[in-house]
Amino acid sequence: MRAAEPFDLGQLRLRNRLVGTAHGRGILEDGLPLPEDAEYWRRRAAGGIAMLTVGGTVVAPESTWRRRITTEAWRLEAVPGMAARAEAIRAEGAVAACQLVHLGRETTGAEQWFHPVAPSAVRSPREPTRPRPLTAGELDAIVEAFRISAVNAVEAGFEVIELHAAHGYLLAQFLSAATNRRPGATSIAGRVAIVERIVREIRASLPQVPVGIRLSAGGGEEAGLTLDGLCELLPYADALADFVNLTVGVRTTYVRDMATEQPPLLAEVGRIRPLVDGPLLISHAFRTPGTIEAALTAGADLVGMTRALIADPDMPRKLLAGRASDVRPCVACNEDCRAFDPVLLCSVNPELGPPGADRRPAEPLVVREA
Repeated sequence: MRAAEPFDLGQLRLRNRLVGTAHGRGILEDGLPLPEDAEYWRRRAAGGIAMLTVGGTVVAPESTWRRRITTEAWRLEAVPGMAARAEAIRAEGAVAACQLVHLGRETTGAEQWFHPVAPSAVRSPREPTRPRPLTAGELDAIVEAFRISAVNAVEAGFEVIELHAAHGYLLAQFLSAATNRRPGATSIAGRVAIVERIVREIRASLPQVPVGIRLSAGGGEEAGLTLDGLCELLPYADALADFVNLTVGVRTTYVRDMATEQPPLLAEVGRIRPLVDGPLLISHAFRTPGTIEAALTAGADLVGMTRALIADPDMPRKLLAGRASDVRPCVACNEDCRAFDPVLLCSVNPELGPPGADRRPAEPLVVREA
């Protein structure tokens, strides 16, 4: 299987071609990861995934929820909890990656203390409030916030940094002509400038650390990119980043449901591959050996998944051993993995329980013949 082959990302060796893409469990207090959060990441890494990306990691106060269940990476106090995660991942043989995000005009439906900000005053169709345009000084502060957060993540033991420029969040808002109406933003090069600045500052502080970028296709009229727009952007992103991670959608469309028959980008890998000289990671809705192998055969270097790992952390080991029938399948019902009530759970994985419980607090359904 191509998926079983190792892959070199910079100076790091990935043990296979399967990547756990960014998400978070939400076991935090006041923006700081709690000790029991690390066990979740250890369990995912122990299942054989090659690289595991911790998400839900924000870079600035104006991008936090009142509930404070995202990691506030710019704070030194967050480093010990982040370090426990990174150590748990590395101890099980996986590469530890940290994704950094600023939500910009999106509140993700949660209450916030700060007014939403964005490149321009273009209201999100998902939000009741029009964002406030960032001043030049505030933009400088956000660039520095990404740099500081990256430094803290690497200090904590993460080996890879990924910038979240997908799903209509702040960096995606800068990349989109629909939401970036600032002077100089009429060209792709002008819209990419903020990402270029962030990457340059991170590299100046962390020259040996791979920096990737996540982009998405879809929602071109609302801070996303059409597939054509994504293809036009890819050479710029490829020149900046050590790898490109591609997915789909904006905030309300990026988690596809059980009606999705094939990974949305699978048919587009052949078109995308010639536009990216560096490592290419294709993600979303990959759950079967056939679709994973098809993506790798078409030109992807790596294949990413999230919900499949939530449902069964041993999925990579089982697939690579030819035991696909033993995988506990994600059915894409998008219930407990989306609600965060009280934390990330899974409707098909009873091993995931709320804080303080090692299993889901429910009785099994017992069927008896009358």
